[in-house]
Amino acid sequence: MSSDEVVQEKIKIQLVRFQVYVFVVVALAGAVYGLMLNYQENVINKITSWVGFIFLVGLFIGIIHHYISTRKFIKQLGKTK
Repeated sequence: MSSDEVVQEKIKIQLVRFQVYVFVVVALAGAVYGLMLNYQENVINKITSWVGFIFLVGLFIGIIHHYISTRKFIKQLGKTK
């Protein structure tokens, strides 16, 4: 495998990983919203919605970090060629 093919595969893997992150955040946001609709019903709904919200914020920060690192990698590739 040449270095160009390795770089292309690495970029494809990073894009797929980014898509999975976005899908998980969208699904988690829907779940947290569903728990917020019944927020006053149970204590368990309150606890679960807060835990879900914390995970949502953490995943969102992870997505932003992953996006920035991918952009830096692509810029470095542009400078080397």
